[in-house]
Amino acid sequence: MTEIAVELTFPDDMELLEIKTSEGTLSFQGKHLGTVDNERDGRPRWAELELYKYVSTDPGEVIESRVLGNVKTYGRQMYLLHTMGHSVLYHKKNGCNKGVLVPVEDFPKRAEFPEYLEPCPECRPPDWSKMENGTVMELEVIRHLIYKCATAVDLLAELRRPGKKSCPGCGGVRGGQCARCRGKGWVPGPPTLSAPGARLVEMVKFKDDDIRKAASTTRKL
Repeated sequence: MTEIAVELTFPDDMELLEIKTSEGTLSFQGKHLGTVDNERDGRPRWAELELYKYVSTDPGEVIESRVLGNVKTYGRQMYLLHTMGHSVLYHKKNGCNKGVLVPVEDFPKRAEFPEYLEPCPECRPPDWSKMENGTVMELEVIRHLIYKCATAVDLLAELRRPGKKSCPGCGGVRGGQCARCRGKGWVPGPPTLSAPGARLVEMVKFKDDDIRKAASTTRKL
């Protein structure tokens, strides 16, 4: 039996918003909770995180929640995490395999920040601006990722990254012959909030009670 979508109402503090991504524009009824980035002077790559609360308007959408299992999202208030990976690096063709193939004459319109482009320090490509038209090089372009989270607990899980802890086999000594960590000095540890993720949570937890409660929950290690 086909489910009939009921007409939705939206909270007064939400409005029609749009996000531009690599796959087009996302349009939704929501509100912006916060944005952080870890950009630093002289750093060629950095991340930017945007967080929104929104009402799902897709009658057929079902997503998996760590808390609720499979959730029908229609009409539900959820969190939308938009992450962007920025870069000003370019590479030799078939150099580091970290960019997309682009003719150098298209760099000014394809690069996010063409005036700040830097050659990769590993593959050491020549100056793109001095190359003949038709020369193809690898350009790192902005990387968009979208995460739809049914609950604040799901949101925090998306913001966590694999943790590291000192290797018990070698005591954290790097460059050794330890078979357990293979000379890295560390082994995988419990997932932890990324640095920008922690800043984002600290920024928004007093704007949203569910995030505040999720961030205050005691977790067993």
